[in-house]
Order: sequence, then C-alpha cells, then structure tokens
Amino acid sequence: MRGWRGSALAVSLALCAGLLGCRSRTKQEWLSLFFDGAPKAGQTTAAAAASAEPGQSGSNATPAAVAQVLPASTAPKMNVHPPFADRKCRECHIGGLSQSLKEKPPKLCFECHEDFLAKAKVKHAPVENGECVACHAPHESTNKFLLARVGKDLCFECHDDFLAKAKVKHAPAENGACLGCHSAHTSTNKFLLARTGKALCLECHDDPVAQAKFKHAPAENGECGSCHSAHASTNKFLLARTGKALCFECHDDFLAKAAFKHSAVDNCSDCHKPHQGEDRYFLVKDRQALCFECHDKQEMEALKGHAKTSSTACLVCHDPHAGGNKALLKPQALKEAKSR
Repeated sequence: MRGWRGSALAVSLALCAGLLGCRSRTKQEWLSLFFDGAPKAGQTTAAAAASAEPGQSGSNATPAAVAQVLPASTAPKMNVHPPFADRKCRECHIGGLSQSLKEKPPKLCFECHEDFLAKAKVKHAPVENGECVACHAPHESTNKFLLARVGKDLCFECHDDFLAKAKVKHAPAENGACLGCHSAHTSTNKFLLARTGKALCLECHDDPVAQAKFKHAPAENGECGSCHSAHASTNKFLLARTGKALCFECHDDFLAKAAFKHSAVDNCSDCHKPHQGEDRYFLVKDRQALCFECHDKQEMEALKGHAKTSSTACLVCHDPHAGGNKALLKPQALKEAKSR
C-alpha cells in the first residue's frame, strides 16, 4: 500500500513539475490530454467560458467558436446579450446548469424589454407567437440587435423569395434593406409598413408632384402602390400592369363599345404623363406637336379638308381616343364634312 501511494505521489509531482516548468504550448497540450474543453493556445479565458456556457447550442455557438480560431485582429466583433456577458444565466434559465427557461418568450423577454405588443395594431406573426429566437440569437451574434441573420437572408427564412424570378427589382428589396420600409415587430400600418403612401416612398424618391400645376390624383394622394409594385415586377418602373390595363383600373374603358380606336390608345404613356403635367390632361407636349409625332404635317395638309389647318388643333375635329367612324371625327366635324 505504501508503495502504491509513493508511486502516485511521484507521478503527481512529475506532472506538476512538467506543467509549471514547460513552455506554454506544452502546457496546453498536457491540459488537453487530461481535461475536456481546455482553452486552445492564444484563447482568452473569457472566450473559453463563453463557448462552454450551458444552454448555448446551434448557431449561437458558432461566433464563439470562430473567435477561438481566428487571431484577435481578425475575429468578428461580437454583440453580446448583457445577461450572458455578465454570466447571469439565472436571469433567463431556471438554474445555472439547466437549459430550461424561467418563462416562455415573449413573456421572458418582456421582463427586461418593453412590451411593444401590448398596444400594437399590426403584429409580426413570429413576435406575436413568442418566436423571438427565430430571428434573434439569445446569447451573442456578429450582427446588430443579436440578429441570427441579416436582411433578406433572415426574412426569406419564412417569406417567399419574390426576387428569384423577378425581371425588375426595387433596389431596397434587392439589397435586402427590408427594414427600410417595414417594421420588424409591430406597426400601425398594414404589411408592417414603417410609414404609408408617399411618406414612405419620398424617403428615397423625389416628389414628382411638388411643383406641378396639374397633379394626377393617385400621385397627389400618395397612392403609389396602386400603380407600382413595392418589391418586384415584370414591367419597367415596377408597374403593376402596363398601358390601358393599368389606366382602366380607375378610368372608364372608352374602347369597350368603340367602333374605331386610335392606335395610340394601347399605350397611354405615349401621350400622357403618369404623375403630373402643365396641361390638365397631363399631355407630354403641346397637342399639335404631339399629333405630329406620328402624323406627317405635309401629308395631313394634302388631305381633303385639311388645307391650311396645320395651325388648328387636331382635337377640334378629331377624338384622340375612339369614335364611330374611321377618321375619329367628332359629330359636328362629321356633319360639316358630309355637307361639303
């Protein structure tokens, strides 16, 4: 028995001498041999403690693991949840060695954070359902607000990727700046919009009707979404629809019962501005100049009844959209033409 105790004492003394007298790297190797979770060479005690905290798992452990491997100069900056940083595990967990939470989110979170759900009109489903950790890491993250991921990478975890097959994309949506337009938790507005109408759009875009003499009602009223898609579209300018299909959402379809139609009416924006204008009909230019964009002035004067009429407004005799005759003559002009 004495021999066994003597041998054990000798081994212990030799081990201590080795740990105290050898280089730091050798010391680390000895510790790794006898103990699980020993800090690696160059790792701080704080980093080691953080990575070994009970209750930390999955993606929440990744930042600490990365910090252990990378040199301090290149390690990502960590944003740490204050209770976790202060080692106050019992603020959230039943016990220091238990992963069980004292309360379920969001009740647990609202013990420290303000209850923004109490008076909210519109609530983000994950927030209302207490799925806080679906978006936020509970301990630490390389992202602001302890987000698990950022921008569209986070939002597309639940929402469909409307950009995948889109032809035209709204810059904020394409860049993943979802929070530039939407509130993350709650809002007083539909779709969790931070603001509505032109108040939101004019955060980035110039006001198209600010100095206008005549203003198109939807533009003046800030109903941008009635014509434009907010995220993506197959049409230029993110239009929800194109040509007359868009305009006839509000305007009467004067083509429905027309015997003849002007070829230009299929694309309203060829003649009309969509937002504002110096003309009450939002024409892109002076009436006569607009007609001669397509019709040849000399050819028109050579036609019967058009001699010396180039200075007369075409709309005196012709309807610009549709009519009951091929020449789109107005009733009075048609009567005069038949009497010649």
